[in-house]
Amino acid sequence: MSAYNTLGVIYRRHGNPAEAEKVLAFALEREPRNTRIMSNLVGTLNDQGKVAEADRLRSKLEQIEPNPMFSYFDRGMRAMREGNFKAARDLFAKEVDRTPYYHEFHFWLANAYFALGDVDRARRELTLAFEYSTTRREHDLYAAKLDRIKSSKLQ
Repeated sequence: MSAYNTLGVIYRRHGNPAEAEKVLAFALEREPRNTRIMSNLVGTLNDQGKVAEADRLRSKLEQIEPNPMFSYFDRGMRAMREGNFKAARDLFAKEVDRTPYYHEFHFWLANAYFALGDVDRARRELTLAFEYSTTRREHDLYAAKLDRIKSSKLQ
């Protein structure tokens, strides 16, 4: 069902939400407790304005997995926007603990540390984001940010 989930995500990102919904619903029928498929289907339903259906599925998802992937990250992003950098740091750290090789979690944890004035930890997290990045674009972005931290006056 992993391949169907991936296909559904590809359809969604390509702008084909009806096809994404069909493939993800097919996969979910076969694996009704698969939280990844369920989460992707929730997003696809929301994309199509099927909010009530998405909410029902989201409730089921929360019962199965109260803190699904990206839940700490999403809450951390909200905390960053609100200027609550300590909460953001703690939430991003939880996501890093669950998925230690995902570059974006390290990147945002670095941002939270930097906002709190902890440049050494920001540099360490940004270095990990750099090491775990998967594309040349991400690699270059993190390298530039590392250079900027190295030249900052906060050092």
